[in-house]
Amino acid sequence: MPLVDAPTTGFCLTCGYQLHGLAEHRCPECGRPFDPADPKTMSKINSSALKHWPMHAPGWIFHLTTAVLAMAMLVAWTPPGGYFSLVMLSLIGWVLFGGIWCLRLVITLGLMLYHHDRPPSPLNWAMRWMVAPLIVCLTLGLIVKRVPLRAGFRLSRPAMQQLAQQVMAVPPGGVMPADRFVGIYHASSAEQLPWGMRFEVKGAGFMDRCGFAYSPAGPPLPTSDDHYTRLYGGWYIWREVF
Repeated sequence: MPLVDAPTTGFCLTCGYQLHGLAEHRCPECGRPFDPADPKTMSKINSSALKHWPMHAPGWIFHLTTAVLAMAMLVAWTPPGGYFSLVMLSLIGWVLFGGIWCLRLVITLGLMLYHHDRPPSPLNWAMRWMVAPLIVCLTLGLIVKRVPLRAGFRLSRPAMQQLAQQVMAVPPGGVMPADRFVGIYHASSAEQLPWGMRFEVKGAGFMDRCGFAYSPAGPPLPTSDDHYTRLYGGWYIWREVF
């Protein structure tokens, strides 16, 4: 059988096989057909030689790292005001990987346009590129809706309720309970107030003191420095602004 006269064809879009001097217009490695007269059916670059970088979409390692950073960001926002150090570390990680994602996308699209190339499965390729942005958008949406804070509160509420009863039962001049973990929060500086009690979450907030307040009879008495937001039952998010 005579060989196909294709001295300079290209590479298979699917497997990267060099399409040169073949008996038919079909890749012998994976069976994908091609047309020497149509450059869109071939690749000018051997994608396999590039070891999937940067022509291919991000893989599971990139997605797993994005998910870990998202989990860290969610944990950082479980207390009122967030854990500032963990928020900043997660944000730096997101900025770094976001820059890598954007750079890879620009390079990939540029190479595809320059070489008239295209992915073998456009839908799958596009979906893999969208995984990281979707993770980021979902994480931000959960934070805006205070889902991490509400989840942390639900997990810690029994221990917080016990601490509140202990603090409100302390007689005048008595000793407040020592700092301790209540659920997932490290409660510190618990104090008894005329309407109930409140405590600070250690490490939460930036310049402000942040924590929880318990006022079973109604909203806490407001002050110029203290801000309260109702959470559930007699519990409120407390933020002291300096």
